[in-house]
Amino acid sequence: MVSALQHVSDFANLFKAFIGSNYLSMPFAFSQSGLALGFALLMIIAVLTDHCCYLIVTCKQLMVESLVNDEDSGSESSLDGNGTIGQNSNSNNNNSSPYYYNDGFCPDALGPGASPSATNTNNSNSNNNNNHNSSNNGSDGAADDASHQRRQTDALHRIVTLGDIAKFTYGRPGLWLVNASLFITQFGFCINYFIFIGNTLHQVLSLGRNDTDTVAFQAYDYHTQAEQQNSDLDGFTETPTWSVPPLWLLVCAPLPLFLGFALIRNIRSMGSVSVVANISICAGVVAVLAVMLHQFSVSDTVQQATGATLPVYIGMVAVSYEGIGTVIPIESSMEDNRHNFRSFLRGSLVVVTAILGGVGTIGYLRYGQDTRQIVVQNLPTQSLFVVILDATLILGVIFTFPLQIYPVIQMTEKLFLARYSVSPEEQEALIASASVQLDSDSPNNNAANDAHALLSTSTPDGAPTWMRNCLRFGIVMCQLAMAILLRKLYAYVSSFIGAVGSIFLAFVLPCAAHLRLVWHRPASTQQRLVLIKDATICGFGCLASITSLFVTLAKIFEPHFFG
Repeated sequence: MVSALQHVSDFANLFKAFIGSNYLSMPFAFSQSGLALGFALLMIIAVLTDHCCYLIVTCKQLMVESLVNDEDSGSESSLDGNGTIGQNSNSNNNNSSPYYYNDGFCPDALGPGASPSATNTNNSNSNNNNNHNSSNNGSDGAADDASHQRRQTDALHRIVTLGDIAKFTYGRPGLWLVNASLFITQFGFCINYFIFIGNTLHQVLSLGRNDTDTVAFQAYDYHTQAEQQNSDLDGFTETPTWSVPPLWLLVCAPLPLFLGFALIRNIRSMGSVSVVANISICAGVVAVLAVMLHQFSVSDTVQQATGATLPVYIGMVAVSYEGIGTVIPIESSMEDNRHNFRSFLRGSLVVVTAILGGVGTIGYLRYGQDTRQIVVQNLPTQSLFVVILDATLILGVIFTFPLQIYPVIQMTEKLFLARYSVSPEEQEALIASASVQLDSDSPNNNAANDAHALLSTSTPDGAPTWMRNCLRFGIVMCQLAMAILLRKLYAYVSSFIGAVGSIFLAFVLPCAAHLRLVWHRPASTQQRLVLIKDATICGFGCLASITSLFVTLAKIFEPHFFG
C-alpha cells in the first residue's frame, strides 16, 4: 500500500524535473513566434512531450521483457558492432522482442562492464534448483520460476537507464548520441545560470536609476536591426555618481559558490538544496505573474504569427520541458507506485504547460515586441518587491546548479579518468552480491540500487583527489568562459540547447527506439499506424532540430550581438 506522502513525493519529483528557470524566457519566445501561433505550438509540443515521455518508458518495459524472456528461454541475444539487431537461430521466435546483446543481458543495464555470467550465477543456480524441485513438485517449481522472474524483472526496472535503451536498440552509436545530447543539455543549463545571475544582479544593482540604464535582453528582429543596436545589452548610460560593474564581471559573481558545489561527491546530500530550489522557483512564478498583472495593459505591438524566427521559439519551448532526461530514473524509483506514473506525468505536464503558457502569454501581451530575453528585465527596477523577486530567482538558480552539473561531472570524469575505474572483477563481485540480495525475500532490499549507483559513479574513485578537483574546477571555468562570451544571449543559448539536445531526447529518441522495438511485429492496420506515427514524430523532431539550430546560430552570430 503506497502512502499519500509517497504519492505527493512521486508527483513532486516529476514536476520538479520539468520546471526550471526557463519559464522566464517564455514571453520572449512568444515574441519570436507570435501569440496565436506560439500558443498553438505550445499545446502541440506539450502533447508530444507527454506522449514521448510515456513512450520511452514503454520502450524500457519492452527491453526488460525481452531480456527476461530471452534468459528464461535460454536464447542467446546479439547486437553487432554496428548496432544491427540480430536473432540467434536457437532463440524462441515467439518471444515478444527478439533484441539482445552477444553476451546475453545488456551490460549497461546492470552496470558498466558487467558480465552476464557473473550476474546470472545465482540465477543459474536458482534455475537448477527449480528444475530439481520440478521433478518432485511441478507446481512448486513453477511458482519458484515465476517468483524468480518477477524479482529479475523488478531488478532490471530499477537500473535500466536512457543510455541503456539507446544502446539496446541502436548499439554504441545510440549510446554516444544520448550521452552527447545529455552532456550538451546539462552543460548549457549551467552556462545559462551564470548568464542569468549576472544580468539579474545588474538589474538589482541598477535600482533607482533610469530604466534605460539597465543592461537588458532585447527582442532582436531581423528587420529592425538599426533600432535594436541602440538598446542592446551593453547600452546603458553612465551616471556621474556611481556605475554598475560591467556585465562580464557580474557573470563571474557566482563562481566561488559554483566551484564549491562542483566538489560535492554524493548527489544524495543535495536533498535540502533541491527543496530550496523548488520553493524559490514556485515563489518566483507567483511573484512574476503578480507583477506583470499589476496595472496590466495590452501592448499594441503584439503579433499573432511570425515566421522568420519561429524555429527559435521551438528550441526554447523544447528546452523549457527540462525533464525528458530524468523520466526513466524517476519512473524506476517509483517502485510499487509505477501504475500511477502516467497520471502523475500528465498532471505534471499540465501544470508546467499552464505555467509556461501563462507567463509567456501575459508577458508578451503586456510588453509585445519590446519583451526582453528574461522577462524580469522588463519589470520596474525602482520597485523593492522586484528586487526581492530577483533575489529569490537568483537563489533558486544557485541551488539548482549542483543538480544540473552533477551529470556533466560524471560523464567528464568517466571520459578523462577511465584508467582509475573499478576493475571488471570488482564490478562482477558487486553485481553478484546484488543478485544474491535480489533473490532473497527481504522487503527492504536496496543492494541492487546501491551496487548500480556505485558502479555508475565509481569510475574515477581511484583517481587522486587533487586530479578530480582540478577536473571539476576546469568544467566550471569552461562554463564561465562560455557564459562571459554569450552574456547577452540567454534566450539563444536556451534555443541552441533545445535544438541540439532537448529535441533529440524528447522527440527523436523515444520514437526511434520504439520503431526498432516493434518493427518485427506482424503487419496490421494498427501496427502500420503506429509505425507511421513514430516516423512522423521522428521527422518532425529532426526538422525542428535542424531549422532551430540554423536560425539560432544565425542570430547568435549577428554582428550587433558582439559589437
